[in-house]
Amino acid sequence: MENVEAPKKKKMSKVLIIGIIVLALIIIGLQSDSSPSQSVTQTTAPSVQSDEPKLELKAFNCEYDSNFYTISGQVKNISDTSLKNVEALGQTFTMDGQYVNSEDSLIDYNPILPGQTSPFKVMMTMNPEMKRCKVSFKFLMGGSISATRAASSN
Repeated sequence: MENVEAPKKKKMSKVLIIGIIVLALIIIGLQSDSSPSQSVTQTTAPSVQSDEPKLELKAFNCEYDSNFYTISGQVKNISDTSLKNVEALGQTFTMDGQYVNSEDSLIDYNPILPGQTSPFKVMMTMNPEMKRCKVSFKFLMGGSISATRAASSN
């Protein structure tokens, strides 16, 4: 009978050791999965934004045809840092100023370097009520960007 019990204990200890190893690997995997996401969150979190303008709206146009309403123009980075993932936010309004629709789109240059001017274009499906438009800027993952208007812009 001793010979029968010995293999069971040996088999039981192997299962226990394998279980401990698997558990350790799972714990290590969970720790390594959480570390990169924490560092990514810290590096991509928006910084405290100042009221100082970072962009200058050089010019913009609002045009429409039977299918699309397009807001296009040029924006210049007037800050001393590169700006990544900048979006133009186009909004449309009725003749008396009631909101109709909005759409956003990344500007053409990503990142936009200090002193650089980038074109942008925001397109949306045409609605006959769209008579006026305005444009502002934001980061892709949130956070508005303060902008000033050039003397010659609309």
